[in-house]
Amino acid sequence: MPKLWGSDIADLFVKHGKDLFEKHSLKWGLHIFFWVSFALVFACVGYWAGKRRYDSDRYRDAFENLKMIMSNSKRQAKKREEKFPYEDLLPIHDKDYRLGNREPLIGGKGQDGQR
Repeated sequence: MPKLWGSDIADLFVKHGKDLFEKHSLKWGLHIFFWVSFALVFACVGYWAGKRRYDSDRYRDAFENLKMIMSNSKRQAKKREEKFPYEDLLPIHDKDYRLGNREPLIGGKGQDGQR
């Protein structure tokens, strides 16, 4: 025969739950330190990864090229002359340009020396 039934055990947990289950937690200062440290680590990793990926001459040139294209588009919409000729736009899509040959291929001299 069982000594305790389900209702007896439930009453035991209700009456003596504080004695059976002790509460363990960190102090509020440690909580703040933990979350600030956690956020700082991820912020540093994100900054490093972003700087490594996007802080390059290629992305700066592409951004300047985009600004020139946008300026020309606005001027075309107003039926005005383009501010930046097509020859001045950087050929950032070109493989030779990405490999370090900064000579524009659009409007520049070809391999045979002629335009």
